[in-house]
Amino acid sequence: MQTFTGGQYIKIAMANAFGLDKDLFETRIEFADGLISNNILHDKSFRDVHVDNADEPALFLAALNAYRDAVNGVPTGYMMGLDACSSGPAIMGTVIGCETTCESTGLINPSVRADLYGKVTGVMQMELIKEGIQFTALRDEVKDAVMTGFYGSVLKPKEIFGEETAELQAFYESLEHVAPGALYVMDMLLGSWQSYATEHRFTLPDGFEAIVPVTEMVDLTVEVDELAHATFTHRVEVNQGSERGLSIAANITHGIDGFVSREMNRRCNYDRFMLTTALMDIENYLGEVIQVSKADYSDFVSLRLAEQIADGTVDMRLIANEKLVELHGLIIDSLLHKPFPLICIHDEFKASPVNMNYVRQHYIDIFAELSLSNILSDILTEVNGMPNPISKFGKIDHLIRQSNYALS
Repeated sequence: MQTFTGGQYIKIAMANAFGLDKDLFETRIEFADGLISNNILHDKSFRDVHVDNADEPALFLAALNAYRDAVNGVPTGYMMGLDACSSGPAIMGTVIGCETTCESTGLINPSVRADLYGKVTGVMQMELIKEGIQFTALRDEVKDAVMTGFYGSVLKPKEIFGEETAELQAFYESLEHVAPGALYVMDMLLGSWQSYATEHRFTLPDGFEAIVPVTEMVDLTVEVDELAHATFTHRVEVNQGSERGLSIAANITHGIDGFVSREMNRRCNYDRFMLTTALMDIENYLGEVIQVSKADYSDFVSLRLAEQIADGTVDMRLIANEKLVELHGLIIDSLLHKPFPLICIHDEFKASPVNMNYVRQHYIDIFAELSLSNILSDILTEVNGMPNPISKFGKIDHLIRQSNYALS
């Protein structure tokens, strides 16, 4: 993974706020360098013009002020954020081992800053040109269709592209072209809907149990005696099952997304005493076994397990040695840096610029581990109430670990 200095990250934040967040990191740094060389830090009129023209004026000005303080040696609590590229489809592609989907969402190919929505738009344009059709939809319109389309929605794509149109057909063909793994996972998730169940339950690798009630909108007739028995209809949301539903695809994907955020916080803003205690306990228990070569382990190992070992709530004798070896490596990786605050806002991760290399590294490590794990099979087994083995498209962890733009 390409790394940068704290000052370079502030420059990246400046460019991101201005609207260059889809460019290569080098291009963003060059853009900021150009502004700095033109004295934007001290020329108020020049600065104000650029602030006004930025996509995110407040964030742009905050980055400018942070860079000025850094240059002058003034301590600052400035935190910058980097976003995941299409985290939902990225998760789906990762858990099924789809190289194409992961490349389209920034997890593979370190030389390209991926733009899933722009890629879908481009593929649609090429397909429609072949049929002599001029495609006029904008990227943001396509984005609205893509974001809901990967969770099974058919209404939003029809709203944007029309019903039974060449544009709608091109839209679905483009999804298959740029993210076949995400579509494959979506179909499996939708197929796991439990008819007339009042809730769906599944457990994430850190032990968090997601309980998602199934709700339906019901119209109730209310009669008011005091108004000559006048009636009106009141619509309420009630917990009741239905034969079919679409929400489970988004719920499971978002459940994994939430787990990623929790795991990121554990690895970045860890408790040093807790981790060192767990580390010593593992080393004392395993002895020379700890020296075995690290193997790919199919259970995702959460740093939550270190907390349970440190506080004595789990018995290490009940944990596979391979899992303890994997956990030992995770603890070592976190202890390589000091703990630092991390703010997770859905799929944006904010931290001090001096810590962003660690944030990006932990993120791609987690996704590499997800690609090796059986998390999708485990969740579907729990939801369906029966074994649900899954054959993955391929092994992609080594490609994910080379990513530069998983967060950008």
